[in-house]
Amino acid sequence: MLGERLARAFAGRKVLELRGGDSRWTAAFADRAAQVTTHELVGEDFALPDFGRRHDALFAASWWSQVPAECLDAYVCSKRSPRWRRGL
Repeated sequence: MLGERLARAFAGRKVLELRGGDSRWTAAFADRAAQVTTHELVGEDFALPDFGRRHDALFAASWWSQVPAECLDAYVCSKRSPRWRRGL
């Protein structure tokens, strides 16, 4: 059920997936998305590289559990920058 909802939500979208573990959810939507870019965030480096393309959807289900609680506010606020709003 959740897999089908993800597939519908990302159908035709250019998805950036932030991974913090396995990619079990990727299979649920990858065949219906226009494009999927996965980025494994490792250690304490939560910075996103410049991917050189735009994404119009973000998926980060497993990743949130990897971010220390004290870093969440700073990370989410940094994504409100004009660069983030223009696309990833």
